[in-house]
Amino acid sequence: MKNSFKQALLLSTVICCSLSVYADESHSEKMIQDNAGMDIPRSALGNSSFPLLLIGSRDNSYGEARTHPGAMIMTLLDNKSELKRVKRYKKHKSFYFAQTAGNSVFGLTRDKLTAYNFTTSRQKLEEVTSVEAANSPTSVAATNDGELVLTAHFYEDQLTARSYDGMNFGAPQVITGCHAPNQFSIHPTEKWAYASCLRGQEIAMFAIDADKNVTEIEAPRPATGDKTGPRNFAFHPNGKVLYVVTGGSSEVLVYGINQRTGALSANPKQRVFLSTDADMSSPQRGADVKITPDGKILVAFNRLLQEMTKFAVDDDGMLTSVGNTYIGRGETRHFAMSPDGKQVAIATQDGNVSLWSVNGDGIGAPLKFKDEVTFPDAFNFIEFVR
Repeated sequence: MKNSFKQALLLSTVICCSLSVYADESHSEKMIQDNAGMDIPRSALGNSSFPLLLIGSRDNSYGEARTHPGAMIMTLLDNKSELKRVKRYKKHKSFYFAQTAGNSVFGLTRDKLTAYNFTTSRQKLEEVTSVEAANSPTSVAATNDGELVLTAHFYEDQLTARSYDGMNFGAPQVITGCHAPNQFSIHPTEKWAYASCLRGQEIAMFAIDADKNVTEIEAPRPATGDKTGPRNFAFHPNGKVLYVVTGGSSEVLVYGINQRTGALSANPKQRVFLSTDADMSSPQRGADVKITPDGKILVAFNRLLQEMTKFAVDDDGMLTSVGNTYIGRGETRHFAMSPDGKQVAIATQDGNVSLWSVNGDGIGAPLKFKDEVTFPDAFNFIEFVR
């Protein structure tokens, strides 16, 4: 093993999860050992100022060969592109994760919502409590203080909001009327929340009051259009624009956000296709969308074409496509943008984790491959820890 780590990526999953960090290694430091015998300095895994990454996966969902439960820890070694497995947990089995500004992490699986304490220095997700949850989960989100947790449940046509006091969850507030919700997430100001209603083909909008009560905003829900199927979305860093990727039409829809009421513009200010296939003759399925922290680059994933589309974002939040990059490696439902906006991490349903540079060669350049590793798992969700 080399004497120095320059940026270690710690990938932490539930069923298969991973955590990533960056740090320098001193040979005299106390070491831990991975299950392949590799020595890893504790400081490389315990510096909370560096990014971490959570990945969730499903067991027995995409074929019997991909049934490995538990959590995995990986590192990104010296050259910033060599992925190595360090450790695998076996008992944490969440599909989706939500973070807070503190140590709380929330995991959502088919029938359970779990609160964890996440300890970077000890590389641990420690369960605090759990409650029963509705089936068919598609997302979980939380306020920075962890006092409000939102979940979406696709086939139940159900959204839920729960309080959390650091030890226990409160009774669920069940919200109906969003047909096949795919994502239920909180605006950066934490004054509003939004849900993509995939089969309802609309966006539901909610206000969050000072007591963390969630009520629907009194404005018509914006319709995304026939056969669009809104899936995941992202907020512009300035909080004034919402970007929605559609599964049916494979577009990115750009909505303005009223800064007084939180209501979205009635119609998209812009619609742009992910694919260069103008007649849509190839299989299409928009999956996820992210924007860099400086608000200058937006990327979206087409999971059937297995390609990433990169957009330049102007001062008004409007998009100009600068090209597509073929990713391959299997279908992807979610990908992660690093906190500095320089790379994305992609985890596929075929068990592949890959790293790509977003803007190393400029805004107009395609994504650049860095490294990959494959495991016998079906990855479902991936996110950098804040």
